[in-house]
Amino acid sequence: MTAEGARLPLRLDAARERLRRSLWVLPTGAVLAAVVAGGLLSRVEVDPASPWVTVFFGGGAEGARGILQSVATAVVTVTSVSFTLTVVALQLAATQYSPRVLRNFLRDRGNQVVLSTFLATFAFALVALTSVRSSESPGGEFVPHVAVTFQLVLAFASIAALVYFIHHLTQSIRVEQVMREVTQEALACIGRNCDGQPASGEEAALPDVPDRAVQILATSSGYLQALRSAPLVREASERDVVFRYRRTVGEHVTEGTVIAWVWRREGGGELRETEELRRAGNGAVAFGAERTLQQDPALGIRQLVDIAVKAMSTGLNDPTTAVDTLGHLSEVLRALAARPLGAELHRDAAGLVRVALPRPSFADYLGIACAQVAHYSGGDAAVMRRLLRLLEDVGGVVGTQERRTAVLAEIDRAVAEAGHQLALESARESVRRAAEAAREAVAGRVPPRTTFTL
Repeated sequence: MTAEGARLPLRLDAARERLRRSLWVLPTGAVLAAVVAGGLLSRVEVDPASPWVTVFFGGGAEGARGILQSVATAVVTVTSVSFTLTVVALQLAATQYSPRVLRNFLRDRGNQVVLSTFLATFAFALVALTSVRSSESPGGEFVPHVAVTFQLVLAFASIAALVYFIHHLTQSIRVEQVMREVTQEALACIGRNCDGQPASGEEAALPDVPDRAVQILATSSGYLQALRSAPLVREASERDVVFRYRRTVGEHVTEGTVIAWVWRREGGGELRETEELRRAGNGAVAFGAERTLQQDPALGIRQLVDIAVKAMSTGLNDPTTAVDTLGHLSEVLRALAARPLGAELHRDAAGLVRVALPRPSFADYLGIACAQVAHYSGGDAAVMRRLLRLLEDVGGVVGTQERRTAVLAEIDRAVAEAGHQLALESARESVRRAAEAAREAVAGRVPPRTTFTL
């Protein structure tokens, strides 16, 4: 968990994450700022004797009104086109890659800044336009020279934003860019939520649930997005109890089902404050309508797997993309292989386990990454060889026998899928050779490179 997130209350941290992926927040703030700035600058009058008079707009009321109207009309048209292109990009991403990568487009700061620039320019023009008065108006002619000048600056900024938007949008829908962004987010999530030290032993196990444990039922439905352990550890330490969760981050929870258990430690007496503890157990977790990468590295793996599986569908038939995706999956899995995984055991100052949260093991992450790719790509020898190359890369860095066994199991699965789906014996033989190289890597030997995965 980030240090910033650790300092924030759980609900506030979840709200911050929702706002980051909302497309309306930054543009709304920009419009409000433009309205205020337009109102203030429209009141500023320039002294004709001032040396700055030559810097500002020097035309009359009709000229100022024409500029403001032209800019407002042009910008609102460009804004409409930009929104349309954004929607098209979202549809393309959902159809060709995965619906789960849409959050990356919504979170894209470049798109938010461009839309904010357009809307701010339009709002500023409207506000400034209301302050222009002709000579026939009550009070005589008034031209907001400063506001019109600033409007011209915003107009040029909008032109620059449009050029950037066209370039940025065309780049952001490229599959290579999508995969790179997903990979970077997944690696950042691993860095935030996993200890950076290499795994030195077998993965942690959850404590057994005693018969006296009290069930904690979920008070709402949704995806479990995050757990804030520090307040719950303090609560558990004060009451001398242990919380063990049943669901992990990334899973969907249904209201009324058991989400956790709580019990008093051995010899601690009867557990009486059950309602308070149930509220504390639910208050320590955040639910939402979708998975996020706050504490869920598996979501990044799932997004990459979706892209690979979608590429192998009959509608796309793009094995090259599937091969490229496996390269990015290899980066994520190698990062996980260098870290201790499994159950999270949160202890108090005395070293006693107070909160236990189930988390995927390395074998779980490996299965998420490989199982569906092997199943849907078993009939393509090139993709299967790249999958085995991934297992070779990962198998060379795993540090425990448990993880080596998991890698060997995935190698066997890949060989079995290829043997079942590949029609040519030569293709099956090439997969078997790649599997043998992967097994050598798991055994600690660097295999000689005999085939290429280009």
